[in-house]
Amino acid sequence: MDHDRILRRLLDLVYPQACRVCDQRVSQGPPLCAACRNRLPANERGCPLCAQPDTGSGPICGACQRHPPAFDGVYAPWHYTAPIDEWIRQFKYSDQISLARLLTDLTGADLAPKLGVRESRRLVGEHVVSANDLIEGVKPEDTIFVSHRKFDIWTEGKKNIEAYPDVKHHGIPYRSLLPRELNGLIVVGKAISGTHIAMSAYRTQGILAFVGEAGGVAASLCAKRQTSPRNLAPAELINTLSEPPHSVEIDAYKD
Repeated sequence: MDHDRILRRLLDLVYPQACRVCDQRVSQGPPLCAACRNRLPANERGCPLCAQPDTGSGPICGACQRHPPAFDGVYAPWHYTAPIDEWIRQFKYSDQISLARLLTDLTGADLAPKLGVRESRRLVGEHVVSANDLIEGVKPEDTIFVSHRKFDIWTEGKKNIEAYPDVKHHGIPYRSLLPRELNGLIVVGKAISGTHIAMSAYRTQGILAFVGEAGGVAASLCAKRQTSPRNLAPAELINTLSEPPHSVEIDAYKD
């Protein structure tokens, strides 16, 4: 446990938090009780483009229908009414820095699920990395990186790792970066070709950094050889990744 967390817990014991609305004691988390949290002026019917509340003319407000904005949309979780408006004014103009945590927690809790921070759309590639590949330790011949990270499945805000078996050292193949029905494209990041469960094990930055490096090297080799990503020889890519200045140890986990 870090020192800041210990200090916060001691302060909560000596000076217990109170709800900013009703003064009821709050044991943990932001200074807002559950009842008052549920009564905040949520912007549930706002225009998905400009976030103006209660459009009354359908999902998109009349102004945006007449003059579509140059952006895809605005996220505004709350109406600018009490107590949200007062908290923002106090934070901006009265140096009430303690409100930073409250406003951050309130906005983050609603915004994070909309961003899709853990998972979004994925490519259907020449090879689809599956959970069985990881469990069985499959290392295809065109492996560009070997990982051993466990499944990291979340359901309804809770980690659910126990429901899945351990994984063996497994390979991420070059083919998982290549779209099945589209030529001339190399895809990296969480969007590579894999199943929902498999992706939970390779979506971390440490792994995706190597996958991105492999994709960049592959693109460079394609340009030098005047060939398409699909026609690039995986052996040449793997050899290049194994040499300086690159540091991908593909052969380090041979069975």
